[in-house]
Amino acid sequence: MDYKSIWKKIIKKIDKAKVLSAQAVDSHALGVIPVTKISGGAKTLLLVLNEPEKIFNVSTCGNNCAPLLLEIADNLKKDVTVNLRHIMDFGNRDFNIKVVNVNKIAHNMKEVVEILIPLLHQEA
Repeated sequence: MDYKSIWKKIIKKIDKAKVLSAQAVDSHALGVIPVTKISGGAKTLLLVLNEPEKIFNVSTCGNNCAPLLLEIADNLKKDVTVNLRHIMDFGNRDFNIKVVNVNKIAHNMKEVVEILIPLLHQEA
């Protein structure tokens, strides 16, 4: 897996920005900024990519992060565990997401919703 290309893709897709170097990003909205100023969603995805054995909170990530989160897991070819406290839209593709709270696997968004709705009611 080419980490550099995925790193650039994450910043391009999430922040609509171009990686200029390891230290600088050209953001359409902000101009040239240090990489430390990229969005929280992009930072979280980069952490998941680089430290997949750890559990990161993706609850603050927007739905735009969902396809890349699945792509990271596919590219790593290993399970990635994240904390998620809302229903993230993973789109129309098939996938395997295990909801560890109830030990169930969802293969599409319909199944994700069916599994998560009861859990969300428990937290209310």
